[in-house]
Amino acid sequence: MYSEIKIKIKMKKFLLLFLCLVVVQFTKAQTPTYDFTAVNDDGLTIYYKVIDEAKKEVSVAEKDNMGQTYATVTKMVIPDKVKKSDGTEYTVTDIGGTFSNGNFAPNLTELTLPSMLKTLRWQPFLGISLKKLVLPANLQTHYGIIFQFSGSGAVNCEEIDILGATPPINTFPSSYHYPAFNMDLTNIKVYLPVDCSLNYKARSDW
Repeated sequence: MYSEIKIKIKMKKFLLLFLCLVVVQFTKAQTPTYDFTAVNDDGLTIYYKVIDEAKKEVSVAEKDNMGQTYATVTKMVIPDKVKKSDGTEYTVTDIGGTFSNGNFAPNLTELTLPSMLKTLRWQPFLGISLKKLVLPANLQTHYGIIFQFSGSGAVNCEEIDILGATPPINTFPSSYHYPAFNMDLTNIKVYLPVDCSLNYKARSDW
């Protein structure tokens, strides 16, 4: 009898813990993951999250988790600088979960990244399908896989231009560095700066 009571108590504790986790996940899913919005020159509202207030740097973010933020967008130009409603200016240096975490943009075929971009997060272009992608020369770090487009993206993509003379550093916290490319490159043209191919060949993740 005593053991049965202990089992029931443990089950109640487990159910309570499970319910708490569900509530946390639900709350997280409803919480906006951006700090402010700004409209680009094409009239498109883009969501931003402050990642370094002292340096005035922001990341392009999703509106909310699983939010389908840019589901109908066909073209996006991400500016180098953006301003909050109070006039504070920030530099766009990071691409976060903009096109991942369910925030797919299947109709996006034109994407211009900011020239001051320093960091790409995990699979930053997973939810889009592009004809051409240009990585700015200022890119310094990436968080594992960069090139993995959604659905037929690997087929539709025709060209990748990498402007940096040296490959960005893989900052994924693991002894195994995921490759930058995780897609079929058979019919895709990849361009590098003149005389810089050896820099990329020397890196196993590239």
